[in-house]
Amino acid sequence: MAARFALFPGPNAPHAALSWRALGAPGDLDIDFGSTDRPAMVSAVLSACADPVLAPEQAEGMWRLTVSARIGGLLAIWAESTGRDVLELQPRCPVAICRQGMEVALPANALAELAQEAERTDHTTLSLPGGRLVRLRRPRGVDQRLWRSTPHATGDSAAIAIMLSLTEEGLPTAEDRAAISDAMAAFDPLSCFALEVTCPHCGAELSLPVDLEAVLLSELARLQTRLLTQVDALARRYGWTEDQVLAVPAWRRQRYLTLHRQDDGWP
Repeated sequence: MAARFALFPGPNAPHAALSWRALGAPGDLDIDFGSTDRPAMVSAVLSACADPVLAPEQAEGMWRLTVSARIGGLLAIWAESTGRDVLELQPRCPVAICRQGMEVALPANALAELAQEAERTDHTTLSLPGGRLVRLRRPRGVDQRLWRSTPHATGDSAAIAIMLSLTEEGLPTAEDRAAISDAMAAFDPLSCFALEVTCPHCGAELSLPVDLEAVLLSELARLQTRLLTQVDALARRYGWTEDQVLAVPAWRRQRYLTLHRQDDGWP
């Protein structure tokens, strides 16, 4: 069983400590994992599964967490829901003559520590080319919401807008942007996550970017689908309501399904 971990936020967060429960309450089935507004989806998941339950006016606090802490919250919900302490990824080697799949195991506790650190240390000081010092802060959910609501930008324009909001400095040069990107990758590795691996098939040394937020949302969407399947099967078998099915502990729901799937005529 994966160990629970608490998140200890910084001064901008709504609580002295936050924890999250497993996906499985009736209201969790209302989460729209098909939404195109991913930052809002993350906030909805974190608010729904916060433990203890948040008051409606506290839900805004999920937006004030760093992006890394928000990823940590998704990780906590996934770990509680699955009882697993290793997040398994299956990237594919990008080398054209290889393209073979790989298996990578990420310890959940190590990722959780990075999320906790993100809330303890809000910013760092970066020396740009030429010796100019700038204050670089971690992105938060409110930043993602702002970026999404501003006029659409792509490529360098979007990167420059993000860097301006995180450094509050003048327009960065191309050399500045490279330095800021490298610094952010080192300072905030969960939001800029990359796997440093050697392909076991071709031997290539690779740096593979991984969108951990997307990976965890996909995992939670699959868990929600499994819950819906269990509700459907047990409701048809016993006539239980959705709330009654979800009130049964997960291990007992699985026992009911295992026992009765052996019966002839089980749907």
